[in-house]
Amino acid sequence: MRMMLVLVWLGLSSCRLPAASDLVECDMNLDCQRADGGPVRTCTLDRLCVLGTAAERLCTETYPAAQNAPARPIPIGALLHISTLTANEAGRKQVLMLAADEINARLEGGRGLVLHFCDVSQDPQPPNSYLVNAKKAVDVLLRERHVVALVGPTFSSEVTALADQVSAAQVPLVSPSATLTTLSQRQGEGYIFRTVPKDGDQAAKLARLVPGDAGLTAIYVDDGHFGSDYYNDFLAAWMHQPMLVLHFAPKGDVSMAVNGALLSGAANVLAVANNGDDAAALVKRLAAKVPTDGGARSPVGIFMNGDARRDSLLTLAKDTSLQLDLTRVSGIAPGVDQASPVLAALKSKLPGVLTNVYHSYTYDALYAVGVAAGSIAEEPSGPRVAEALHRIVLGGTAINETDYLPAIQALGSGLKVTLRGATGWIGFRENGDRDGASFEQWSIDTATDTFKSTPVP
Repeated sequence: MRMMLVLVWLGLSSCRLPAASDLVECDMNLDCQRADGGPVRTCTLDRLCVLGTAAERLCTETYPAAQNAPARPIPIGALLHISTLTANEAGRKQVLMLAADEINARLEGGRGLVLHFCDVSQDPQPPNSYLVNAKKAVDVLLRERHVVALVGPTFSSEVTALADQVSAAQVPLVSPSATLTTLSQRQGEGYIFRTVPKDGDQAAKLARLVPGDAGLTAIYVDDGHFGSDYYNDFLAAWMHQPMLVLHFAPKGDVSMAVNGALLSGAANVLAVANNGDDAAALVKRLAAKVPTDGGARSPVGIFMNGDARRDSLLTLAKDTSLQLDLTRVSGIAPGVDQASPVLAALKSKLPGVLTNVYHSYTYDALYAVGVAAGSIAEEPSGPRVAEALHRIVLGGTAINETDYLPAIQALGSGLKVTLRGATGWIGFRENGDRDGASFEQWSIDTATDTFKSTPVP
């Protein structure tokens, strides 16, 4: 037995733990680039190469900064696409910082919101790395930053990917722009909220706008589940005959679908797209193929969803041959509350920033989160913030002013409240969907190359 122990000891003595220098792969991101042009890798603080963006590089900024942070911080995660959607996301970031400043000015006892900004932008490779980055960022926010709520991210696909993660952690997520109707089915755990109305509510408004006495054909551009889901939402609300004839268009190629739609003979077209390039291609192709009668354009109506309202459509107005066709385009989109004192104050404090309706929905998202977190007398936690958010409902005590203290006090006393935000009265349904959202009918003013809109009841 003694001889066996000696041999075992001799065998172990020939092994050694790897030194730290053995594990060093990189000093900078450039060291992780592959000669064959494979997926992007980055260098971690531990000097290892990892696929995509290293987790510690995703969440590098806090607001207020450390030297100005409140004595009793309430950590909130903010998920943005700062690198790849700079114009839009920069506006969201400004709106979030303003909302944090305003709420912190009304909190007492040294408490205040601290925003942890995470950039979850798409890496060049691999495809859909923004979803991986979102999950990595949320992991950092939950395990290291101990956030009690999340605002964002931008896309419905991201919220879908994060639903199980945040629900398991019992930390509420409030999205200002995730509109996919099927998200409502993922909100049963009570931790997914959104201030923007779902596509189903928008599609129902659009179905009432489209006349039903001249026939209707439909085109949707496939982009994940968005196109088919929006079409199904519209169909569920469509009350007229004849029924829709559907033409499916693969992303980036609408020609065949447009030809089929026009050959159907219907006087009106439902055209669904969620990016500017496809929206412009649909309208341009429809204009090119509209039958003529004595040189005049036929009176075909083109009805579009809110995400089609992009600057790409306005650029078409520079082509004088398309201007008459552009007057036939209209749609329904999420709106704002033009009579709201909150929106008026927001515009005055951030002139020129609110270039996108979702900036206002972003403001309302942090407004709701900040009031919910600030209403908790003891240490805020994810479950407590979620419970407070569930008491922001239509029909509660109405808070119709820009002073946030009454909302914090009312919610803290256990009351149900209804907040007047930049986008209208804010209330959440039981599953976290927005209740009582604002909508507007939009069209194109070809004289000024701008969108015009009117509120829709």
